[in-house]
Amino acid sequence: MGEITDALRRARQEQGGAGPEPLEIQVHEPPDLGHAPLSRESADHLDALHSFTDWNSRNDGEEKEGSPIEIPRTRDGSWMARAVVVDSNGIVAERVRHFGLRVRQALEERGVNTVLVTSALRQEGKTTTSCNLALALASMAAGRRIALVDLDLRRPTVAQGIGISPTVGFQEVMRGTAPLGAACIRTDIPSLDLYLVDEPLWDAHEQLASPRFETIVQELRRRYDTVLFDTPPVLLVPDVPLILPQVGAVVLVARAGVTRRANFLEVLEYVPAEKTIGCFLNNARSRINRKQYGYYLSEGERKARRKR
Repeated sequence: MGEITDALRRARQEQGGAGPEPLEIQVHEPPDLGHAPLSRESADHLDALHSFTDWNSRNDGEEKEGSPIEIPRTRDGSWMARAVVVDSNGIVAERVRHFGLRVRQALEERGVNTVLVTSALRQEGKTTTSCNLALALASMAAGRRIALVDLDLRRPTVAQGIGISPTVGFQEVMRGTAPLGAACIRTDIPSLDLYLVDEPLWDAHEQLASPRFETIVQELRRRYDTVLFDTPPVLLVPDVPLILPQVGAVVLVARAGVTRRANFLEVLEYVPAEKTIGCFLNNARSRINRKQYGYYLSEGERKARRKR
């Protein structure tokens, strides 16, 4: 992680960047969770890096009808993307909440409310990070309105990670065939709304370069206090450079044992240092004994208190 943070600092110095130092956090994932295996093509490019208030959505001025959709709390499918609610007292949830507070502070200091989450290549955990960061921010919202938007239009995975299927996909909003409010999903976490994609948009770069996209982002900025965009990897498609002019901040994601330092440095050539507020390292080796990490009463302690 030290190498990544040093790279960020050097990039900021070279570009004359000012402001706070980049954030950093390392998250250890329990060894029994596992990850999808890398494809041979991805593996050829990767190598080890040893360091890393309740509000009703509006539809064109009208309240969006229907009950909030429940985010699954079961450990089914890609549940690590919603670990903050599935394992709310776990080490991953607590570390992401720490990071969420620092991200919120960084956004407030810069006077912006949009943040893009991306990585260099696939299999580095940027969608898992996006989802958990949105859930963490919503759990500490204190009246703030949070939106998570899937802008990985070619390979959308936020819906799968969150465990919710949209009725109207956000890709329809991008095409101009549906209004923004129609794609809004109110969740059972009162502060959190989702905009999910259920069908790949193969001409994503054309849609992102259109004036319509700028209008959509402006409306999201108006409706919400914080908007998170899950985007494609920087080095594989031109989407992130097209999105960057419309967002105020960037969080870069790396994965210990996977992300190459050279690839991370290449990302910094595309992402302005002054917009990069932090980096998030997945699958890092924890410095804290997991048995000692929890700051909650055990079941035995709770029973003992009830008997008093």
